[in-house]
Amino acid sequence: MSGPPLAKSRPKKDLMDRLHLSGPEGDYIYDLLYAEATAGRDRLSVDYNALTDYSRNNRVQAPYRWDDLQETYRHRERMNIVARARPETQRFYQMGQYGTTVVDNWVADWFLWHSFRFRDNRTTAANHANSKQASASSTSATTNGHYWKTILHDTTKPR
Repeated sequence: MSGPPLAKSRPKKDLMDRLHLSGPEGDYIYDLLYAEATAGRDRLSVDYNALTDYSRNNRVQAPYRWDDLQETYRHRERMNIVARARPETQRFYQMGQYGTTVVDNWVADWFLWHSFRFRDNRTTAANHANSKQASASSTSATTNGHYWKTILHDTTKPR
């Protein structure tokens, strides 16, 4: 291992420095590690058994988000990513291994978390853009003299 685990929230630059990745070769290895994590994310995103009780009770639909998943399944997938690693990426996962009783891997954790974060934030941004667009059309209706018509026929507000 190369020191204590790097926090998932640390930026890419910190990860690259920690793994001694730089230049085109570093970018290539980064892309391979990210692709392996993305494959793991895709497996977890459809595994109904990985859902927390809360997510299952609220009938969350796939693709599942990071927070919908039990830590046990996230850990299992991190170990699966390490076990499936390409020869080019294996040494970087070796640098990320830590733990005595339960072995974990901060490199796999960092990439898996970021692959979820990137996908989930893109989805959230798209939803936000759609709601802004809907809000703009609603504002347009109210400014075109349809204020009371909009208010009286708005069934989305509780009465």
